[in-house]
Amino acid sequence: MRQDLLRLTYELAPIAICIVREEHIVFANRQFVALAGVQDSVALEGRSILALLTPASESAARQQMVQARGSAVGVSIADVAVVRPDGSARAVEIAARRAVDEQHVELHMVFVDCTHEQQQRLELESARQRLRRLSADLVAAREEERRRIARELHDELGQRLTALKMQLSSLAPSRRRAQDASIAAMMEMVDDTVASVRRIATDLRPLMLDDLGLNAAIDWLSKEAARRMDVKIELDLEEAALPVGDTAAIAIYRMVQEALTNVARHAHAKHVQIALRHKAGELILRIQDDGVGFSGESIYRPGSHGLIGILERADMLGGSLEVGRSPSGGACLTVSLPMDRIPADRGDGKPPRARRAKSTPQADPRSIGDSD
Repeated sequence: MRQDLLRLTYELAPIAICIVREEHIVFANRQFVALAGVQDSVALEGRSILALLTPASESAARQQMVQARGSAVGVSIADVAVVRPDGSARAVEIAARRAVDEQHVELHMVFVDCTHEQQQRLELESARQRLRRLSADLVAAREEERRRIARELHDELGQRLTALKMQLSSLAPSRRRAQDASIAAMMEMVDDTVASVRRIATDLRPLMLDDLGLNAAIDWLSKEAARRMDVKIELDLEEAALPVGDTAAIAIYRMVQEALTNVARHAHAKHVQIALRHKAGELILRIQDDGVGFSGESIYRPGSHGLIGILERADMLGGSLEVGRSPSGGACLTVSLPMDRIPADRGDGKPPRARRAKSTPQADPRSIGDSD
């Protein structure tokens, strides 16, 4: 009577349930019949439960049943896949528990169909991958355009301004003082314009990154930032050339640039430490200061465009960003980039084209360790 009542309850349940005795099905409710893709429960009774699973799922299911038989009160759970007669597969989560009557030891098993959720996860991950590729393409296109404009500013406009200054200089020995003063004023304007062109070109695309590589570009950027911000910047960079291509090199440079911009705008710091190290298959970029600091939630606050930019660039390279506090109480940004996911468009951090002609929460950057 008790068994009949239990099976009636199972039959009315909205999820797939079966009873297994020595790995063979002795009862299957209507939901389990639908999950298995057969016409009725008769087609299932007496069959091995393992025969309904994919070969890759058999080991996990067998281990689950062994665990369930050995526990009088515990519930064992496993993720497996059920194969239907038409060849289609359904991803399921199984929960099993032992039940003992006068004659037999049985396993009462619940099958939850997770196929839809799994497909949604796969589609979401696929969408994320497409978004990453699109973001990478947009960043690459933007950097290429910056490179082109910076080169034209430097080579074309810069050379023309230099030629103009030379021509003005040749007019300097004029006898008319008023003309001399006018020429001097024009030469000063040319000097200012040349300086502005160089600054704009460098902001658009650091030519040093193209010519000398990532370390030299970061060193130059740090010196310029230290002079402009009146702070001390300490560098700990990998001595050997890092095995990254142009895509990764410019992304890392921009992350350092955006981090230093954040320091200048918000940190009120006097000391900044920048470390770039290759360790245990990862490239670790760590930037910390002794300023006011901020929490991980700061990434998503309005106006935190710099931090979001760092996060997006890290994600584009398959890495992650961790925001915490430095030992001095300031901010600590740690970017971890798996080397096997960094685009290897070139091995020395220099681009394949546009080369110039010869003319955690508390961490110390030095604790990253030596390169492997």
